[in-house]
Amino acid sequence: MGEDLQRYAVEVAVGGRLDTLRGIIQLDLLQVTDSVVTAVGVEATQDDADRLIIVLRPDGVRRFPLPPDVYYNYHDLAVSPDGRHLAYVAAQTEPYGLAAVVRDLETGAEVFRSRLTAKCDCDIDFNHAQWRSADSVDVAVDDTKGPERGWLVASVRLRPFSAVTRVVASEPAWHSPR
Repeated sequence: MGEDLQRYAVEVAVGGRLDTLRGIIQLDLLQVTDSVVTAVGVEATQDDADRLIIVLRPDGVRRFPLPPDVYYNYHDLAVSPDGRHLAYVAAQTEPYGLAAVVRDLETGAEVFRSRLTAKCDCDIDFNHAQWRSADSVDVAVDDTKGPERGWLVASVRLRPFSAVTRVVASEPAWHSPR
């Protein structure tokens, strides 16, 4: 890996525990709750750099690879408040489109995937993800170029499992651009 990249050590205290993340090239904070801190980071390894979801809990630091299908401008990755699941917008090339996805971070298993929408070649992020509780999430995917011209909103509940998708005409009001 290039020696000219600046690497950082970041100290984070969670639940009375202090951890130091070393070899960090980039770190974007996603959320902070009473007992969990989550971030998306680029961490230097010996020969490469890995894009990771980093979850810091009182029982320690966990690193999970960013799923390969995360849409390239991953602004609205949303880790569940308990640090166990990831909701995001996935890009697919064959067939071409975007989908709302929820994954189990520990296993990498896909818990939910919506139907594909028409892919937006936008300069701004029109896709949104928000956890309503530790087991309920909404993911909105821009489908304004699709036949229904709106946003596909997937509402997923993990326990007991249920999922509902619907198309809304205007951008969800719960999105707050970063």
